[in-house]
Amino acid sequence: MPRKRTVTTATSGTRRSRPSGVLVLLLVALLLLCVRLPFAPPWRASPAALVLALALVVPVVVRAARSHRAAATSRDALTGLPGRQELLAAAARALRTSTGAAGPGMLVVDLDRFRDVNDALGHPVGDEVLRRVAGRLRALAPAGAVVARLGGDEFALLVPNGAVAEDLARRVVAEAGDHRVGGTGVLVPVSVGVALAPRHGAGAAQLLGSADAALHEAKEVRGRACTYTGGRTAGEPGLLLQGDLARAVRCGELFVQYQPQVDPATGALVGAEALVRWRHPQLGTVAPDRFVPLAERSGLVHEMTRVVLEQALGDVADWRACGCDVTVSVNLSARSLDDAGLPALVDAALRRHEVPARALVLEITETGLVSDLQRAGAVVRGLRALGCSVAVDDYGTGHSSLRQLTGLDVDELKIDRSFVTAMTSDRARAVIVRSTVQMARDLGLRVVAEGVEDADTLRALAAMGCHVAQGSHVGEPVAPGDVLWVLAAQRAARTPGVLPRPAAPRHPSGAL
Repeated sequence: MPRKRTVTTATSGTRRSRPSGVLVLLLVALLLLCVRLPFAPPWRASPAALVLALALVVPVVVRAARSHRAAATSRDALTGLPGRQELLAAAARALRTSTGAAGPGMLVVDLDRFRDVNDALGHPVGDEVLRRVAGRLRALAPAGAVVARLGGDEFALLVPNGAVAEDLARRVVAEAGDHRVGGTGVLVPVSVGVALAPRHGAGAAQLLGSADAALHEAKEVRGRACTYTGGRTAGEPGLLLQGDLARAVRCGELFVQYQPQVDPATGALVGAEALVRWRHPQLGTVAPDRFVPLAERSGLVHEMTRVVLEQALGDVADWRACGCDVTVSVNLSARSLDDAGLPALVDAALRRHEVPARALVLEITETGLVSDLQRAGAVVRGLRALGCSVAVDDYGTGHSSLRQLTGLDVDELKIDRSFVTAMTSDRARAVIVRSTVQMARDLGLRVVAEGVEDADTLRALAAMGCHVAQGSHVGEPVAPGDVLWVLAAQRAARTPGVLPRPAAPRHPSGAL
C-alpha cells in the first residue's frame, strides 16, 4: 500500500479566531485591578474582586484558545484542504438538508502506487504531486462541493447533488493523475470509490465508509471508479454468500452457461461465451455480479477461474466431437494477471481435454490490461504463445487507446454494450461503433459487439464489417447441451442471427 502521511496542522490559509472586544476589555480591567499605574484608580482591588475577574476572564480565554487550535488543525498544512472531521460535518449538514430520494454523493480518491513516486523521485516531488492533485480536484469539483484530504495519498469529495457523482468520478480518474513537476511528467493512476445517499448511507460516517468500501473494489484493478454495491446488514444474503463461497468452489456448486456468438452477416454460430453461475442450496441461482467481486476480494478468484476453465474446455471438447467447430470464451479476472502461472494452468487444461488452443479465447477487461501494461504484457504473451486468443472485454469503458492495446498483441476487441445497444437510434453511438470496427479491422483485430438486442442492430453491425455479435436478440445464455440444440434450431428456422430459446430443454437449464 502507498505510504500514508500524517495530517499536520496548517500554517497558512487557515481562518484564525481572534479575541472579542469583550475579552479585551476584561483583560484591561483585570490589569487595572491588579497593578497601580499613573492612570489607574487610587484604590487596589480586594481579593474577592480579583477572584471574580479571573472567573470571568479565564473561561473566555480557554474557549478562544480551543477555537484557535481547532481552526488551525482543521486544515491540512500541505494542501490547505479540510480534514476528515470537517468533511464529516459538511456531510452531516448536507444529509440534513437533502429532500426526497436525492441526496449528496461521496467520492474517496486514492493515488495508486504513490509510494513509487516518493521512492523514485523523492518526497519533495511527492509533496508537489499531492498539492497538484488537490488543485485538480478543486478545479473538477462542482459548485458547493467539499474537497478534503483524508490522509496520506487519499482525498475525498462531497458533492451536494449525488446525480453527478459517478460522472465526476470518471472525470477524476481521467484527469486527476497526470502532472508535470519540474519538467518531469508524473503519471499516478487514480482509483475512486463512490457512495450515494441515502441508498448507501443515511449518516455521514456510513456514507464515507461505503465510499471507502467501493474504493477497495476499484483498487482491485486500479485506475478506475466503482460505485458501492453492498449495503446489506448482518444476516442478509451478502454475508451468507461470502461465508459460503469457498464451499461453493470446493463442492461443485458453480456451473457455466453459454451465450451464443454469431457471425452477423451469415447468422452462423461461431462461438459461445462461458458465464459462471452459482447454484446456492438456499438462495437458488446467484448471478455473478453478486459473488465474483467477493471472490476477487477473498482470494478465491484463482480457484474459481480454474473451475470455469475446466468446465468450458470440457464442454467445447464435446461440441467439437459432434462436428461443431466453435470457440469458447472464458472471462479472466484482473487479479488473474497477478498469477505468473496462469499460462501453465491453461496449457495443462488444454492438454487434459485435448482441445486445440485456437478454440479458446481468454477475455480480460480493458482496465485490467492497461492498469499495469508491463505485467499484463507478460501474461498475454504467455497465453498467446500457447496459441490461444486474447480478447479485450468491455472496450470503451476505460481510458485506453487502440495503440496501447495493440502493443499487448491482443487478438480480439469486444465493444461494450453501452455503445452497441440502441446504436440504430443514436447517431453518436453508431459513429463510435463504426469507427472502432474500422480501426480494429485495419489493425488486424477481430471485433465482437455485445448487447445486440434487435434485428436492426444486427444488420447494421453486418454492414459495418463486425465479425461477431452476441446479445439477447442473438440468444440468451443456455446450458452446455443446449448449444448444439440452438445450432440445430437456427438452421431449421432459417433465420440468420436469431437463436430461439429451447421451449422444452432436454435438461434443466444450468445443469452441469
